[in-house]
Amino acid sequence: MALQMIRLTKCLTISGLCIKTHLAPLQSAFISGRELRDRRFPRPPPFPYKDKRLSRLRAWLENPVKWFDENTKLIVVEGSIGAGKSDFAKKLAAELEMHHMPEATVDMIYINKYGHDLRKLDSQLPLDVQSFDVKDFYKNPKSRLSNKFQVYMYYSRFEQYIDALAHLFNTGQGVVMERCVYSDIVFMETMAKFNYLAPSVRDYYNILRKNTLPDLLRPHLVIYLDSPVDVLMDRIKKRAIVRFQFENFIYDYINMNYFSPNFNDYETKSSVITPDYLKTLETEYKEYLKTISQHSELLFYDWSKYGDIDIVIEDIERIDFDNYDKYDTKMTDWLLFNYWDYVKLRFDYTTKKNDLLNKMTMIPQWNAPELLPETENIHKWRELWDNFPGSKYEYGYNPDQGDNVWFKIKKMPRED
Repeated sequence: MALQMIRLTKCLTISGLCIKTHLAPLQSAFISGRELRDRRFPRPPPFPYKDKRLSRLRAWLENPVKWFDENTKLIVVEGSIGAGKSDFAKKLAAELEMHHMPEATVDMIYINKYGHDLRKLDSQLPLDVQSFDVKDFYKNPKSRLSNKFQVYMYYSRFEQYIDALAHLFNTGQGVVMERCVYSDIVFMETMAKFNYLAPSVRDYYNILRKNTLPDLLRPHLVIYLDSPVDVLMDRIKKRAIVRFQFENFIYDYINMNYFSPNFNDYETKSSVITPDYLKTLETEYKEYLKTISQHSELLFYDWSKYGDIDIVIEDIERIDFDNYDKYDTKMTDWLLFNYWDYVKLRFDYTTKKNDLLNKMTMIPQWNAPELLPETENIHKWRELWDNFPGSKYEYGYNPDQGDNVWFKIKKMPRED
């Protein structure tokens, strides 16, 4: 299948020239696909960072570079709604033997680590403290809660990006993400242009972004899948039909011949998903790509007829990620000069994750009243949330969920 590709950045290589590198000696400048990785050296067993706490002493004594190889990279797949990111990202991660992370959603906030969905409390809560997810936004984009939804999306993407970096530094395995916290501004600006977001919330969002993004490392590579608006609209409609058929199949299997005759998909019936909205989203994406390409490698594909993943792999394998020094803007986040740089970043993303997340809650919202519920409603929300299963204390400290709290010094209140 024909595939058109535009390289928006250059990889300069000079034959015979030895380029001084600041990267770890165990890393290679070029990512390699599965076929080229057959003879790679085995990596030590990864640190089980999800199940075991990384102590400061262990972080000091253990060099994370021992897990790194040529594919210890962070790749983000970008594209408009309906571009085909999910399927592409899964295939890319499999071919590069990387960890795939689907797009972040506010489910990360509303569903706690025990699997209990806090949205079940909505019927007991006043409107201004009820949940609001993407389906609610598509149904009622002019709602006051759309402001909270966009801020929560930033929170979710920020947390997921920390998780991606923690995975990379504790395992050496590369990560392929669908969208990321850096590109979240594309949706914020689009919502603001359609008056779905208040100007005061836009200002708050920009302050939030300015105060939190410096703690992260920008991706090594961004891949953008481009498609015209008419193609995107057609794909959105088609996937809605598939989703409708699948849901009816499940109901038919569970409830014995149940079938819903009403096709009311939240995307296709929404006043949000229009050609104008998608065109604005595309424009904002192109502006974002200009900025991120100053720091990350960028591959830009015409994906209107999809394409060949093998060609994409070949393009990725040609990129020299070590072709930059400290005087370049590109890859500067990843120019780590000594052992302690690696140690500190690993410890921050693994053990001090809550400290990074708390930075988002420390920025006052007084100038964005659309984000502030009534005080008595906050108290009502807090009372119900604290008594919701698995939400009173930090994960691992809730006896009502079967957690063993013996020999733990104290119950840890939830940090939020």
